[in-house]
Amino acid sequence: MAERIDWDEIERYTQKRRKDSGDVYGWFRPNDEDRVAVILAAETSPATTFPSEIGGIRVKVKNVTAPEKQD
Repeated sequence: MAERIDWDEIERYTQKRRKDSGDVYGWFRPNDEDRVAVILAAETSPATTFPSEIGGIRVKVKNVTAPEKQD
C-alpha cells in the first residue's frame, strides 16, 4: 500500500492542474487496484498530457463530461 505522502503528491498535482488549466475535476483510488490513481479529466484533454506516474503511483486518466455545478 502506498504511503500517505504518495497520495498527497496526487492531490497536489490535480489541484495545480485544475488551477492552471481547469481540465481536471478530481481523482480517486480504485478499490481493486493498489498504487493506482484515476484522474477525472475533461473530455477534450488528451491522456498523453498527464504523467504516467506520480510519487510512485501509476496514473490512469478517465475523460468525462464536465460535472454540473451545484448551487
